[in-house]
Amino acid sequence: MTLRPIDADNHYYEPLDAFTRHLPKEFKRRGVRPVQDGKRVELLIGGRVNRFIPNPTFDPIIVAGCLDPLFRGQIPEGVHPASLMKVEPLR
Repeated sequence: MTLRPIDADNHYYEPLDAFTRHLPKEFKRRGVRPVQDGKRVELLIGGRVNRFIPNPTFDPIIVAGCLDPLFRGQIPEGVHPASLMKVEPLR
């Protein structure tokens, strides 16, 4: 039997206020809050920077399927794996 791998982790992209827009005022400072540090956006959770998601805006986003050759073990000779990664603006 041959099984094909599938991506079933249900990625979805929410606006930055998705975690706070419906919270009562008294809880907003305790929730997930995006903060801008220059060009970079980071998430504060309970007042502490959380770097679990390195790009919480998801913009730019990786192009779907661009890493297929990497995961299939079919990287052409002389091609650096990092060069396969392509990104595009989130639309």
